[in-house]
Amino acid sequence: MLTIAKAQFKSFPGAGEVANQPFVMGSETFLGPFKSSVEVNDAPGLIAIFNADSMQLLNLYQTVSVRASAVLEIGAAPENTTVAFAVHYTEGMAAHSRSRLASTILAELSI
Repeated sequence: MLTIAKAQFKSFPGAGEVANQPFVMGSETFLGPFKSSVEVNDAPGLIAIFNADSMQLLNLYQTVSVRASAVLEIGAAPENTTVAFAVHYTEGMAAHSRSRLASTILAELSI
């Protein structure tokens, strides 16, 4: 399991490869990274968006549907850019709590 914590997040080891395995970002376990929205549930959670070629973190935010957000992110990617994403499901958690969790994770990843 890959652990990313208390350091500036730059990339996964083996950039360019999509592993589809659990990893820790900040203090939370994420699943992925994935390249297709059909691989994730239509459930609330956090979604981390990466450049699939370099695996650099582009964005991390809360959503009521990680699948719908993945569809939007894949469709909105600039030409010649492929996005990958990882998810952390948060069923039963309110949107403001998910937002706070995303902010906490981003703060944990900052130097």
